[in-house]
Amino acid sequence: MWNEVNENIQERDAEQNIISLVPEQKEQSDTINALIDQVMEDAPTKLKVIVTLCDADWQKMQELHAQWLGQEKRVLEDHHRWQKESWQKQS
Repeated sequence: MWNEVNENIQERDAEQNIISLVPEQKEQSDTINALIDQVMEDAPTKLKVIVTLCDADWQKMQELHAQWLGQEKRVLEDHHRWQKESWQKQS
């Protein structure tokens, strides 16, 4: 029985310790959130990214972009063809 009482006391002490930490944790979270908000607000004007590409990487990016444009052009042509056929069927 004495052990059970000690366990209950220890549980209550642990709960009180956790409860006493809540305001401190909330204050820290508020501070972190305020800092994140400030960084997000400053990012468009203060954040600078410098990128260095070698010629081979730049060429590869241009090739991939050209491939993507070609695919989009084919999709658009297919759509126009389908649209023209649909209009002809309706006429």
